[in-house]
Amino acid sequence: MPKIVELWRYPLKSARGEPLRSAPVERSGLAGDREWACLDPSDGTVGSAKHPRRWGRLLEVSARSLDGGGLAVRIGGEEYRASATAALSGAGAPRPPRERTTPAARRPGR
Repeated sequence: MPKIVELWRYPLKSARGEPLRSAPVERSGLAGDREWACLDPSDGTVGSAKHPRRWGRLLEVSARSLDGGGLAVRIGGEEYRASATAALSGAGAPRPPRERTTPAARRPGR
């Protein structure tokens, strides 16, 4: 019989994830998985490690979900937080869902 040995969630697309002891599963998958993404403000491109020349440094970023739907992002030893009411500053930083036209946002449908 199959056995789950580790459970990981990746709240920020293409960034390092967070280990979990348990997590709810929704119709779309693991709750909170890839709920946030970085966007290039110049053309709206979604950040993806599948394009390492452009987005490879996302693999140096770690992210974890916060209670209440926020996001904590660790970059070079510093932690930044984003929520539905306050966003990180700077190009390519995660943004809350109400600002979907800004440089980064929660992914639609999540």
